[in-house]
Amino acid sequence: MGVQGNRYDAGYAQKGLLDFDYSDFSKVKEWSGLTMEEIKEAIRLATDDTAVWANKESAADLSKHLRVPYRAMRKRVKVKRRMMTFSGSLATARIWYGINPLDAKYLAPKQLEGGVQTQGKGIIMKGFISPELKGHVFKRTGASRLPIEKQTLDVEDKAASFLETTFEPKVAEYYLDAFYARIDQMMGNDRGTASAKFSGTLRPQAIFERK
Repeated sequence: MGVQGNRYDAGYAQKGLLDFDYSDFSKVKEWSGLTMEEIKEAIRLATDDTAVWANKESAADLSKHLRVPYRAMRKRVKVKRRMMTFSGSLATARIWYGINPLDAKYLAPKQLEGGVQTQGKGIIMKGFISPELKGHVFKRTGASRLPIEKQTLDVEDKAASFLETTFEPKVAEYYLDAFYARIDQMMGNDRGTASAKFSGTLRPQAIFERK
């Protein structure tokens, strides 16, 4: 899911999948005494919990990985649960992950004599900060005063690589903890009871891929 203001931009979407063997949850059902509908509800709630966590956590991780201000990443990263399906023995949670270009305005720009210094993008030669245009960074596209082009930093490729190699295991691990916590909540148990019982039993796999 891409984000541009409050609009979706499919051009910057990543598709995240959480796949797990649905038949494994029969063990949880047998132990907990919950109905399968309640187990499904725990799966849905855990997926939502994971999306909320991933929204903040991934922005922080990407900020460090790309060496750009956290504020800039929070404005351009959005994670949300978009679909939950149950088919045969397989359950799939779909998490859409949006990564839009970062506005140079939020890359700690500093006006220099020959351009603008930014974090992550380096020096934008012949760039300038425009106070009249809300502090955005621009660069003239020709020899004359106009037209000008707002400067951004495209992070899609590097961010996608990070998601695929580094963030996937963290998503799967967090999801499992969230699921167990929801089961404990439904049963009235102390948190950690279900995870202690089923440690190593359920192994969801998180996969981020280009749309």
